[in-house]
Amino acid sequence: MNAKPTKKRFYGLLGVLIVCIVIMRLFDAPLKNDVCTGGIVSFELAKDMHKSQAIIASWNNQAVQSAWWGLIFDCNYLATR
Repeated sequence: MNAKPTKKRFYGLLGVLIVCIVIMRLFDAPLKNDVCTGGIVSFELAKDMHKSQAIIASWNNQAVQSAWWGLIFDCNYLATR
């Protein structure tokens, strides 16, 4: 078995993964504030409706758009797996 194609594939996928992580961090940055310290993860792990509503209320329009684009990107990423 030739190791070169496997190495190329590994480094190619590693590069794609790093790009995806950077993009998701860019989408997550506007979501962080005093109420939502962990960005989208805080929203996903909110234990009740009141907490999730407080998080959404703390976001401005830019943050809501960023969350929307992050979800679109994330869903497309997961759909390709």
